[in-house]
Amino acid sequence: MLLIVVFLCIFGCNKKNAHEKEVENNQRRAVMNEWFLVAEKVANESKDPEALKIISQIRNSSFIAKPLGENLDFQAIDDIPKTPYRLAILPLLDSDTAYGDAWKEEIQKSALASFSPYSNNVGVIMLKGRKDFSQRMRGIIFLHEGKHMMITISGKLKDIENNDEKIALAINELEVFDFETRLMSKLGGEAYRNLIKKGIPVVMERFAKDGGMVFKRPWFPNELKEIFGAEMDLNKDYGSPHF
Repeated sequence: MLLIVVFLCIFGCNKKNAHEKEVENNQRRAVMNEWFLVAEKVANESKDPEALKIISQIRNSSFIAKPLGENLDFQAIDDIPKTPYRLAILPLLDSDTAYGDAWKEEIQKSALASFSPYSNNVGVIMLKGRKDFSQRMRGIIFLHEGKHMMITISGKLKDIENNDEKIALAINELEVFDFETRLMSKLGGEAYRNLIKKGIPVVMERFAKDGGMVFKRPWFPNELKEIFGAEMDLNKDYGSPHF
């Protein structure tokens, strides 16, 4: 009788754990699906060939992942595509702080999304389910990270990176923001282009004064909200030169 009771307890606990894991996996799938759909909508709206190529690459080569261990490793929760390059999409949940300090630090960062190369043929984009920006802005942010992925896949900065990692990083960011600016210009039209013109004297003034600048607070939040529907908290750091 005791053995039967113990068996039932173990079976019941395992079943509960399996259910909780599936609930968590479904939460990650929901975050990923929302991000992908808004990015796809932005790409289609802009008709930008590069944005459409990014969406196609992510659709064909991505899989959803969850944290594994304390060192920002991950494991797939769905099938991994058999493609030359694979992209792990890792939606972060508040409960992921339980995996360790590195994950806690990642969750506490202000960035809503980030891309990192993981190995020669695998990259990872971490996403958050927060709603600090409108859907349109989140679509742009996701495509921004997708552009980082495309540069990595191309391997065109590899030789530069081997000689000077900082220079390679600077060129990478320059290409990504050139793409993002073009995308936002297509979406925002004349209103956004006028806003960029308005911001140029501010950039020049800061450069003349400091020789460089760090963009932490949104610029022209009312105008951005009118153009892109961006719901932003002015007390947070976002770190994009478009704001």
